[in-house]
Amino acid sequence: FDNWVGIYPYGQLAGGGEWRSFQWAVDSSGSVVFDTGNLSPGKYYVYLNYDDTYRVLTAPLTLRITR
Repeated sequence: FDNWVGIYPYGQLAGGGEWRSFQWAVDSSGSVVFDTGNLSPGKYYVYLNYDDTYRVLTAPLTLRITR
């Protein structure tokens, strides 16, 4: 499967607009690494999406970027 992790503006649903960054999550477990240098300070949602679609596999995590 081509699962992927996407970072979205806080409060936005996956598929409801533009993601700010994403990484492929090709294994069934593990981690992904993001370069958050291009993200503005603030809160974001992080979604795990199924097989190159916007079908969400988990509830969003909240990510806070500070500088």
